[in-house]
Amino acid sequence: TAGSRSCVTVSGQEITVADTGATEGGTRDEKTQTRVEAALPETATQENVFDAVAPLLIDKLVHGINACVFAFGQTGSGKSHTMLGTNEDPGLISRVCAALFPRLTAPFMVTASFCEISPSEQIRDLLNPVANQSLPVFYHSLFGYVVEGLSWLVCHTVDDALAFLRQGDFVRRAGDPTGPARSSCIFTLRIQQRAPDESLLSAELKFAVMAGISPKDKIPSVWGFQQVMARLLKVKHVSDPERNPDRDRALQLTEKDGKLVKLLRQAIFGNAFTVALVTI
Repeated sequence: TAGSRSCVTVSGQEITVADTGATEGGTRDEKTQTRVEAALPETATQENVFDAVAPLLIDKLVHGINACVFAFGQTGSGKSHTMLGTNEDPGLISRVCAALFPRLTAPFMVTASFCEISPSEQIRDLLNPVANQSLPVFYHSLFGYVVEGLSWLVCHTVDDALAFLRQGDFVRRAGDPTGPARSSCIFTLRIQQRAPDESLLSAELKFAVMAGISPKDKIPSVWGFQQVMARLLKVKHVSDPERNPDRDRALQLTEKDGKLVKLLRQAIFGNAFTVALVTI
């Protein structure tokens, strides 16, 4: 807007946020610096984001390692656009899918699911939406926490995966106009393929667009990235066999951890590769 200026600067791997303004005692001029593995300026393109995130992620997946990309940021900061994009300017999910399928070794099987989690923890299947839908979450000894009744559709080609992504995104946006901003969504691909030694390689890729935080919120949302990651890190520690021999019991979270935390547990457990993508 007219008269405004950017308070965020990027230099190499460092992000600087300036906090300036009037105070009771005069003026405030504070700066906070954060060092990250990759920092992109506001002029970055979707291709720039893909180049910073995707190569290592895809390499992990084709070798049977689970991967997850979290996108978190204030409402309107661009996290949904970065992840989902448009038909004319595809986002990270579409670009990763397009690069992933040619790397898979035939024969392979890929299945996709897409769900939305509201602030009240109602889970909706975006690939098979039903009015007033609220799917339950339960613990499976093999797959961990899963959504009961969630659709898993076979992706014979990358076009199938992208069609399911667009279908779910359309359903998500067609509901309450404020819904997408205040709800989280998870697009998941389960991948099975044959390794060179004929063994079966399995991996799961999750893309999680976390609910936005409004600047009007007086306190951080319970869906905030920090709260979710804190709980996930707790799960990582209690799930370490060396820390807790009673491994299966440790993996079963309590009700207070919430459905979103349960579904994302695999993102950092074991040999998982995790990317936190924060938009400012």
